[in-house]
Amino acid sequence: MDVNVKIVKSSAEKELVLSIRKEVFIRGMNIPEYLEIDENEDMATYVLAYTRSKPVGTARWRKTKEGIKLERFAVLDLSLIHISEPTRRTPISYAVFCLK
Repeated sequence: MDVNVKIVKSSAEKELVLSIRKEVFIRGMNIPEYLEIDENEDMATYVLAYTRSKPVGTARWRKTKEGIKLERFAVLDLSLIHISEPTRRTPISYAVFCLK
């Protein structure tokens, strides 16, 4: 399976990013929208991953005082395995997706 990744440049692409994140995190993992859609939305750079010209994944990065922070990795595909590991004291965790 070929996967193409591109940096998000348009508002239409940003809507695709939010759609994927809502499906994966808000509907799929029950994370409250107020935690998932945060104050860093406009400061981050986003990528979209496509397979067969269909958007299937996203992630973002942003600059912080400590360096570049990678976050909000989300993949739409039931053939992927989700592994979650707590990274802070809030009820948010990061997700790692691995192809079967």
